Amino acid sequence: DHDHAVCQSCGDIFDIDRQVFPLPSPPAQLPNGLQVKGLRLEYEVICSACRETSEGK
Repeated sequence: DHDHAVCQSCGDIFDIDRQVFPLPSPPAQLPNGLQVKGLRLEYEVICSACRETSEGK
């Protein structure tokens, strides 16, 4: 299992291993009788290539 990190500058997507960065335990239920079946997480990041480009300006 993995989640994603999406660069907010260039849009590149990176896999984030859940064994290294585990998800919190989701609640069994949410308001309005919504039964939780799973949880996904997407990290909003600036990748190293974009960071280097912006630092070089």
